[in-house]
Amino acid sequence: MASIRFQNYIFCILLFLFGCASKEDVASKETAESSPAATSTATQGMLSATINGAAWQAMPVSSKDNDAAIASVDPKSRLVTIRGTRSSGTQPETIEITVKSLQPGTYALMPDFDHLQTATYSIGADTAQIYFIHEKQSGEVIISQSDGERIAGTFSFDARNTQGKDIRVSNGTFDVTIRQ
Repeated sequence: MASIRFQNYIFCILLFLFGCASKEDVASKETAESSPAATSTATQGMLSATINGAAWQAMPVSSKDNDAAIASVDPKSRLVTIRGTRSSGTQPETIEITVKSLQPGTYALMPDFDHLQTATYSIGADTAQIYFIHEKQSGEVIISQSDGERIAGTFSFDARNTQGKDIRVSNGTFDVTIRQ
């Protein structure tokens, strides 16, 4: 009789301990999954900059879109495109940077009509709202980290639209997933 009580006592203690541990694990997992920081680093990249003195940060354009910032590599040319998009009222805004390599290093951005190492900032689909690097303008991308799956670094550039309006994109940073 005493050994049955002892076994029941041990069983209750073990049940209590394992039950508490699993509740804490579930609570920790739910907190991590619902945390904005945990979600944003797991599902999307980051791209931010200052445009004419105003802070700008890529954010998903729709609730179905988790990729506010991403990089892609063209399979033929091997050009790397780093893109960040956010919704601004009814029109998306996009910063797009193209460089020739994924390798860490410093890359000059120039007016390049072949889109080889250049950058643009655009608002919606209106061609008058596409700012690209013109003659006597330039920029720079510094890739600080690249492992084939993610790429991170900094950027800045000056650009102009077809109406002659200039913008300055400065203090740019990115840390994005590479989609092949």
